[in-house]
Amino acid sequence: MRLRDSSDFGPKRLHLWLKRNLKIEIAISTIAKYLHKHGQTNKYLKRGTAKSFDWKSLRLFSALQMDAKEILDSKVFTQEERWLYQDLELPLYQFTAIFPRIRARFISFSFQNTKRASLNLLE
Repeated sequence: MRLRDSSDFGPKRLHLWLKRNLKIEIAISTIAKYLHKHGQTNKYLKRGTAKSFDWKSLRLFSALQMDAKEILDSKVFTQEERWLYQDLELPLYQFTAIFPRIRARFISFSFQNTKRASLNLLE
């Protein structure tokens, strides 16, 4: 109890300290029960709820989230559908622009994963 008071270690650290320095093997659960019995349990931090962002306060089209993904990388397609997709030479990349204020999505497809291709969506 003196070690707990001076160091404020929890059960795991007390277990390791006793094992390394005094060569005493006491289970972590035993130490935890002993601390609980003597009212030396951990002091928990009070954590508030996660703050949510007020999307309604934004001006229209002032905030934007861009996303790029490779279409064939998803597990939606079977192997035959992938081969067919490549044989037809369809665009391999999808760019998505999301405006959170109005929850609108705009999608564009491209053959290249470049900055220019993503900016074409916004033009």
